[in-house]
Amino acid sequence: MNIDNEFGNIFIRFVGREPMRSEEGVAFVTIGIDGEGRIAYISIEPEDRDLREFIRRVRTT
Repeated sequence: MNIDNEFGNIFIRFVGREPMRSEEGVAFVTIGIDGEGRIAYISIEPEDRDLREFIRRVRTT
């Protein structure tokens, strides 16, 4: 995970997985942090229909 403190961007990449496709769109993002300021969760709620459909096809296991 990389965080750009100047611009507030977060990039999360899973080691050993090569992207075959990506999708971009408008979304409402919530980030929760713990008592030490570390990320506890990230919630992504797409407003964009195509992004929403793309996320629905993502496998979690």
